[in-house]
Amino acid sequence: MMKRLRSISMLAVAFLGWQAGAYAQPYCDAAQGSPGFPSDPVCEASVCGYDGYCCSTSWDGYCAGEAATDGACTGCLASAPPNDDCALATVIGDGASPFNNTGATGTDITSCTYSDTKDIWYEYVASCTGTTTVTTVGGTAMDTGLSAWDACGGSELACNDDDLGCGCGQSTITFATVSGTSYWIRLAGYSDGTGSGTFTVSCAGPAVYCDMAQGSPGFPSDPACEASVCGGDSYCCSTLWDATCAAEAAIDGACTGCLSAPPPGPCMVDLYGEYPFGAVTPVCDGLANNVSGCGYPGEYTTLNLTSGTTYTFTSSIGTDWITISDNTGTVGFAFGLGPVVFMAPATDTYRFWIHSDAACGTAGSCRERRVACLGGPPPPANDDCASATVIGDGVSPFDNTGATGTDISSCCYSDTKDIWYEYVASCTGTTTVTTVGGTAMDTGLSAWDACGGSEIVCNDDDGGLQSTITFATVSGTSYWIRLAGYSGSTGSGTFTVSCAPAVPCTNDLVMELQTDTWGGETSWEVVPAGGGAALCGGGPGIYPGNAIYPIACCLPDGCYELHVYDTFGDGMSYGGFTGGYTLRMLSGQRIIDNRNNYGDFAAGSSYESTMSATPGFCLPMGNDRLISFSCDRLDLRRGVGPNSCSDKITADNTPNGTSGNVYQFWFYDPNGGLSFRYPASGPGSNQVSMANLPSLVEGTLYNVRVRTRISPGVWREWGNACRMMIDNTRGQCKLSGLVDEVGNSNYCCGKTITLPVGNQGNGFANHVVAWPAVRFNNNCVNSTANKYQFRFRIPAEAVTIVLNSPTNVKYMTAGAGFANCKTYTVEVRASFDNGYSWCVGGDPYGDLTPWGKVCEVYTSCPPPAVGGNQNMATDDGAAMHMYPNPNRGDQLYLSLDAIQEGVQTVSVDIYDTFGKRVSARTLAVQDGFINSVLELNGELAGGLYMVNITAGDAVYTERLVIQK
Repeated sequence: MMKRLRSISMLAVAFLGWQAGAYAQPYCDAAQGSPGFPSDPVCEASVCGYDGYCCSTSWDGYCAGEAATDGACTGCLASAPPNDDCALATVIGDGASPFNNTGATGTDITSCTYSDTKDIWYEYVASCTGTTTVTTVGGTAMDTGLSAWDACGGSELACNDDDLGCGCGQSTITFATVSGTSYWIRLAGYSDGTGSGTFTVSCAGPAVYCDMAQGSPGFPSDPACEASVCGGDSYCCSTLWDATCAAEAAIDGACTGCLSAPPPGPCMVDLYGEYPFGAVTPVCDGLANNVSGCGYPGEYTTLNLTSGTTYTFTSSIGTDWITISDNTGTVGFAFGLGPVVFMAPATDTYRFWIHSDAACGTAGSCRERRVACLGGPPPPANDDCASATVIGDGVSPFDNTGATGTDISSCCYSDTKDIWYEYVASCTGTTTVTTVGGTAMDTGLSAWDACGGSEIVCNDDDGGLQSTITFATVSGTSYWIRLAGYSGSTGSGTFTVSCAPAVPCTNDLVMELQTDTWGGETSWEVVPAGGGAALCGGGPGIYPGNAIYPIACCLPDGCYELHVYDTFGDGMSYGGFTGGYTLRMLSGQRIIDNRNNYGDFAAGSSYESTMSATPGFCLPMGNDRLISFSCDRLDLRRGVGPNSCSDKITADNTPNGTSGNVYQFWFYDPNGGLSFRYPASGPGSNQVSMANLPSLVEGTLYNVRVRTRISPGVWREWGNACRMMIDNTRGQCKLSGLVDEVGNSNYCCGKTITLPVGNQGNGFANHVVAWPAVRFNNNCVNSTANKYQFRFRIPAEAVTIVLNSPTNVKYMTAGAGFANCKTYTVEVRASFDNGYSWCVGGDPYGDLTPWGKVCEVYTSCPPPAVGGNQNMATDDGAAMHMYPNPNRGDQLYLSLDAIQEGVQTVSVDIYDTFGKRVSARTLAVQDGFINSVLELNGELAGGLYMVNITAGDAVYTERLVIQK
């Protein structure tokens, strides 16, 4: 996404009103004299959320421009100025006039300045026939843009962003005018900037110099000049002595007595420097070939010219002034209006300059620098893919001098000078081709599956001007390598080819991107620990914006690094939204979880989020983990109250039956940087207090993983990653939610509820339980919330049921409005003052912002009235309970009571949505009931299943949702 550099002048823009006095109140789309915009906290939070400068340093013109387009700032915008449109232009004459573009609207329509949408208009009635000058220099500190137009909605006559004469951000335009004629002046701020000041208009009388455009035909002041110029260009005397006639006079030997300045010479005014970077060798095919791409006046292209060859230099704009100089820009060999013909005295590099006029002007839009010549070296033998040079692994020389071709690669600009190689793969695996270290030339590389086939991979720059590509190959198969020069450049050097045999893939991973609006800026790669070719990755330029985008990746056992890049340097962050990514196993275990956290974390100083701290991450993963209550805690407390109370996180001791001091925790910033283990020197207990982690910064998201020691020096691999954050404010008034810990007897996230019928009382079958919300008192004892509020919703049916409870338990009944065969989303919030205030949210009906984790519960359907015996709760009191549901695919808890007498075993069958049985188990009945755990072992893919339990002649059916 586009961002702007903040100029020093913009920081000083004063806040002024339409009249001489100040505004009655400040407007957020006007620059202030201080940081922030406290008059509208909502607007201030939104703008500063993506441009911290506005609150840390100054609410300048850029901040004002951002506020003008921010939906959170509509209540504090200034009204549009009266001359916001050219149809309402303010009529002015010569002299100084005030301006203020605060509140202005419009579109970016000028040719010379960036995103100058905040425009205001003036209608100037020319006071003379001659040259009119409009300038903001000396009248404002604002970074302005000026343009002149021949009518409202007409053609642009002149445009200027920065007046180079003052070295500032203000503007000056000069254009020919006819007395009494109206011209429209457009004034705007660079990059949506707003501000105020004055501008000055002045008109000079008729031009008296032949090298200036007149308002009439001919130049009678100097008949000799007039005759000479009109002899070659009759338009100048028959119709109008315009800018072209003036340029012709400037170089006409008969006009030296009427020039505004001494006869012109070479122009080497260096405003923009070299473009493109690196020397270009012209193609000598007799055609005028573009050697600059999109070039501008005041810059040059470096050319490799051959002694004795005659070159013809032109510009796509015929009035441009052309200069050919030495390679230092100090000696001009040839100059003039194009075409300029020059024979190189020696084989060397030369500079091809273009300026907008003979006075070395640097204003103007994009144009091409063109060179034509004949002769040159013959094309190389491998100029075409049909005659590709056969190569193998190792170092090979290249030279694309004289090469021809077309620009067909996907990644390198105008790389027409291509040569081809046929590579026969030496292995089945990954092949790498690189020019890095083998040449100083700016190269482009691509690989193709056949001559005239499809491009497999392409690279322009690998950290520098040279290139590297990596692609999968099959032993004995031919692949075509295309090597070319950026922007038609030629040169020589060497490139290297190597093939790494494939290692069997044993670990299925998923990289899940959470992109912002500019998804095409995102790229990522997984490389071996310590560096090497990417084994998985993608982008930039391929991922959609505002999307959750999963990408499969399969890796062999080993250790790796993850790198995530953003080409603009602000992460996945735009318009107040921050995206991120998660790298996890296909089974659901997380390696790194950076959801909603890959923002402008380094204030633009870095563009990379990385997991590369030694040894990065290793596969396969271990099965150690935190207990569910400690995982993804974003409300941990540290040093709260007078006794400095702190929370602890706890590792689960059940996966490997471990106990004692055998645990080690790994804390790391998923954006890179901080990474450490606790205890640092070895194992410790399965708990760690936040008080022992002073290096963790409050408000920063971290990941934490845990592992256990098998024996001295022998460790299991790191287990699942959880998110964590220290937030004392949130920790003292925690978010709640239904209990979602697998194995917890109160687990009810995904529970099937049986509503009581008739005089049946409340019980396990119809209750939901929330996590207790606690806060530290001054003695570091957790005191429990004294009121909870449960919100049940069916969004599609506009159903909202809100129930309060003095405890963290609530019973669902038909009398409270619940119905059978429904799915309800459930949220819970807590209060420590009996509901006077709540830890989160506003009105429970009007403000539907989530209170925390949202769970679903399902109310069971009553048994059919006639026939069948499929049921969840039978008339004889038998009831089946199955949890957790939804399930992560590891363990499923089943209980069934009041099983009919004589039944010794029950059958448990699980079917997918196609009716295929995917699991069959037999469970023993004890004393008329079962209470067992089914080990699913991650064998079921995510989706919907039906669980059938057959106990004698009774069949119980329930749906099961697997979510990984």
